Amino acid sequence: MALGWDDVQRMKRVEAKAEELGFKFSSANYNYGNSNNISYISLKPKEDCLPHYSRDADIFIGTLEEISSWLTGVEWARGYEELLKLSSNKKRSEKEQAGSLDINEWRRQQEEEFDIEIPF
Repeated sequence: MALGWDDVQRMKRVEAKAEELGFKFSSANYNYGNSNNISYISLKPKEDCLPHYSRDADIFIGTLEEISSWLTGVEWARGYEELLKLSSNKKRSEKEQAGSLDINEWRRQQEEEFDIEIPF
């Protein structure tokens, strides 16, 4: 497989878009029956914005073209949510921050805020 300058530039653009949306490139753990020597890339969360048990989870696996298309869809969906005022970058970052809290810390905050006791 030969790579040209345009391929390298396309890869950099897709990787920059992934970074902007909060993802990072990683090698795919599974090739899902790959018999054509296609190289798959996986997207993982860029930072510790997800709970500990899912930080290493592959969010999406595919070829560079498939990842580019998927990221375009994510970008469009986020823009549409903002247009409808259903979500915003601020709300998303608050949810990501809440997800990164330790479960015991989250329970303590909820118990204090709502004056309740959360079982389990």
